[in-house]
Amino acid sequence: MAQRRRSGGLFTLLLGVAIGMAIALLWAPRRGEETRAQVRVRAGALRDRASELTEEARDQALAALETARQSVEEAWHQGREETARHRQELESTLRRARGEKDEDRQSSE
Repeated sequence: MAQRRRSGGLFTLLLGVAIGMAIALLWAPRRGEETRAQVRVRAGALRDRASELTEEARDQALAALETARQSVEEAWHQGREETARHRQELESTLRRARGEKDEDRQSSE
């Protein structure tokens, strides 16, 4: 959740920077051609940075997914081991209980 807020804050910051740059460029005393060229260059830089951030976010999401998968797999294996252990205990208890009943029947006869 904190990662999501951090990336959302970064997006908001970049959006604010882009809007501020656009306003500054529109009010700057330059020729139209120069302004448009500068807008193109800065827009390209922002696009590249957005691509980098997207790639980073993708990599982080894949890493988190792998960590979660490993945790689930580990919990599943532990659950299977615990189930097998409890099953053995129950079968042992059942065998002892059946053995006691057999002994009780034999002693009554």
